[in-house]
Amino acid sequence: MPRRAARMDVEWATPEANDKFQWEHVQLEVLMDIREELRTIRRLAQCGRIPRALDTIVRIDKRLAKRINLKKGTT
Repeated sequence: MPRRAARMDVEWATPEANDKFQWEHVQLEVLMDIREELRTIRRLAQCGRIPRALDTIVRIDKRLAKRINLKKGTT
């Protein structure tokens, strides 16, 4: 296993004591929060409803474009 793959799911600990806490720890915690949010989005996007909803939106868009004679790329 490559080194990077071994570190992908590491939860980096930041010090709880105020005297040892640095601004780099804030960046680390924000990145860990972003990673968790991206995992949630990925998990939800794999749900069967999301692709069907996107297909429905595309069909509606095509029908509206025909009815109001929009050229492709115009908003």
